Amino acid sequence: MFDFNEFEKSLVFSLANIVVNSNYKIEFGKNEIALSVDKVHTKNLKIQNYKILESESDPNFPIVENAKILFYNIPVTDKIKNMFLQNVKPLESNSEGEVFLKDNDSKIYVNGFLVAVEKNFLFSYNIKTPSKNMIQKIENFELPFKRTAYVHKIKNILLNCENAETAMYLAKDLEKIDNGTAHDEINWKDVQLHAVKLLNVFKKYIFITKSDYVKFNHLVDIAIDNGYKPIFISKNIKDEIEYEKDLLGEKINTINSFFEKYSKNFQFNYIDKKTLTDKEKENLKIIENLLNKLNLDIEILISSNMLKRKDKNNNYYIKDNSIILKREILSNEDLTLENVIEGIGKITFPNLDSKASILKLFILLLKKERNKFSHISKVSTEKESLIDKIFGKFRKKDGEKNGR
Repeated sequence: MFDFNEFEKSLVFSLANIVVNSNYKIEFGKNEIALSVDKVHTKNLKIQNYKILESESDPNFPIVENAKILFYNIPVTDKIKNMFLQNVKPLESNSEGEVFLKDNDSKIYVNGFLVAVEKNFLFSYNIKTPSKNMIQKIENFELPFKRTAYVHKIKNILLNCENAETAMYLAKDLEKIDNGTAHDEINWKDVQLHAVKLLNVFKKYIFITKSDYVKFNHLVDIAIDNGYKPIFISKNIKDEIEYEKDLLGEKINTINSFFEKYSKNFQFNYIDKKTLTDKEKENLKIIENLLNKLNLDIEILISSNMLKRKDKNNNYYIKDNSIILKREILSNEDLTLENVIEGIGKITFPNLDSKASILKLFILLLKKERNKFSHISKVSTEKESLIDKIFGKFRKKDGEKNGR
């Protein structure tokens, strides 16, 4: 594309030096080029076959303003035409430059003059604020530019984009990062961040990693039911956006922020304990006895519905110093004890994980019950004590695991 014969190089060189420093309009004929410019340095008119058709200043001045110049009796090849941006509507335009959808390869222009071709860019670009270094390279005809000459300018164009259509193209590319098929621009971290902030403004998206989807698929399903579209992002960028705001100052919709909104608006359907079945009341009594033995002031509430939790255990929910149990499990003694013990552990030892908090809870229970283990109980051996019942369940579980 940048391989010219001597005449082509001379013509393109002259045109490049004119257009890079001015606002212009270029039109190609079969054997002529008409160029309208707001100003032109006549020293750059190095081709013999040209004439200034009109101007607002003396054509003999070093700088001619608002002029129309005709280059005539010259072979105008496609190679020459392709060096200039013509009649293409930008996808988005801002103070830094323009973004275009590409056909095959991406093209990088400076004030409409082609300076580089990229194989793996998402868009083509026209840089409207060239640096002095860029202008010097064009004036010295150092083509094509290396990426280092313009990458910062391309980033600036993208970071100033605010168009919904541009955001949609970026969204599709964000999802390709993890499998390595994303275009080069979207692999730049600051562009990724901007893309997420832009998308968060325009539509109900939820930004999740693939591990989020596996771990919290029930919450993702709820988000989808509420009109959110999942956008898969890398773990690296997820850690960044948890603390970021979008372009309107709102929180980015991650799985964590969605859960906050969802839980805040959720309404529990509490059940009057008097309406429970005999079996449900019996299991509720076991819980109350356990709390009495531990001397813990924790309220147990029953609800016919349940707020989805991020850890997938949707049988109970902790709210302040209360455990809200899903009524569905209350008729099952094992499920009731397993969930309540886990919940009590989380309330009593909030800084520990579930396993460690349950262990601490049993240590506390053992201390409370130590006298019952230090002498022969007067209670009939036919009746299991509460502590035997609870330990029996966990001994059974451990035995099942060891037997596998």
